[in-house]
Amino acid sequence: MAGFFANAKGMYEQTIDFIVRPPRAQYTKADLGPVVFRIGERVYERRDLSLTNSRNLELCCSWFRPYGSARESETPSSRPCVVYAHGNCGCRLDALSVLPVVVPLGCSVFALDFSGSGLSQGDYISLGWHEKEDIAAAVAFLREQASVSSIALWGRSMGAVTSLMYAASDPSIAALVLDSPFSSLDTLAREIVEHNNELLPVSVPSFAVGIGLRFIRNSILTKARFDIDKLDALSLAPSIFVPALFIHGLADTFIIPKHSQTLAQHYGGDHDIILVRGDHNSVRDQMTRDRAGVFLCHALHIPPEGLPILSKMFQGTQDLSSIPVLDFSLPDSYVPPEVGSDGTHSSGSVGPHGLGVMDDDAMLQEAIRLSLEDPSAGVVVDDDEHPPKDSKKKEK
Repeated sequence: MAGFFANAKGMYEQTIDFIVRPPRAQYTKADLGPVVFRIGERVYERRDLSLTNSRNLELCCSWFRPYGSARESETPSSRPCVVYAHGNCGCRLDALSVLPVVVPLGCSVFALDFSGSGLSQGDYISLGWHEKEDIAAAVAFLREQASVSSIALWGRSMGAVTSLMYAASDPSIAALVLDSPFSSLDTLAREIVEHNNELLPVSVPSFAVGIGLRFIRNSILTKARFDIDKLDALSLAPSIFVPALFIHGLADTFIIPKHSQTLAQHYGGDHDIILVRGDHNSVRDQMTRDRAGVFLCHALHIPPEGLPILSKMFQGTQDLSSIPVLDFSLPDSYVPPEVGSDGTHSSGSVGPHGLGVMDDDAMLQEAIRLSLEDPSAGVVVDDDEHPPKDSKKKEK
């Protein structure tokens, strides 16, 4: 009997970890590529920096921009910046996927490891709740830069939800590209159970899912300091008026296309939605990328030919052939965080930019499955709206 309860406890703790502490993406700065690089005939540079969020955690960031942006003149020309928000098992390397779309327009791209992800500080992720404060730190920094005019957000999965939640509090954001957001965590969890019921020995009734989610909610409140019930982008959608483009894979069986469709139906501002080939973790095809580029041109008031980006400081001083082309292939040092059904690490998935990353759906589906196998999930707990008394304690 003691062994049974020990196994149940271990299974439940593993469930919580799958939600708030998935394996981190492991990489080095070298994996970000050369500091000065070119895409086609245009030259860019990367500035690595760190910011501090509202919880006093250091965030590792990279700013990809036209070469010489900080040195062009005493009054540099301002241009839009797109902040990229990665998924729950991702990192700033994922932003490499949007560089060929965004930087040829003359925009810069700002990428960050969310707290609890990649090389940034923090013990846990929160599927958008704390991450929106990380976006706030990035936006505050960019607003202080004379070279930045307007700011757009481009998020995928957790990053898309984060972008929506942040935009609800900052109407000055110029545009949103939202790839595969979930409408609410509660809805997503129930759909995962319905999808996986046929794989379980006994079908799980909906009321049991609710009980399990309440139990998980209280544990996450204590451990990671956020309330999963508040991960509800749908409730915020009607109050957001930032122009938005929703993107969703037709074959996505994790966050099904209905999530984006429902968010779009209730969205307050101008928006469009495109359903594309592929699943939750598929590389988006060129047509989809082009549509996103056209959307950004309209939303950010960029001329069709793009903004001029070849710095006068660079012209005529160096042969373009001497500037390395940015390589989007898988870095040798990158360690893809994979997890099997038994919770052990394996390898193999390829993420949206071609780099190996942990599939979002594998992690959260496994978390929900384990929660349903945990006998303690049937314990009724107090559904209190308030966080634990020590919730103000600084995260270590």
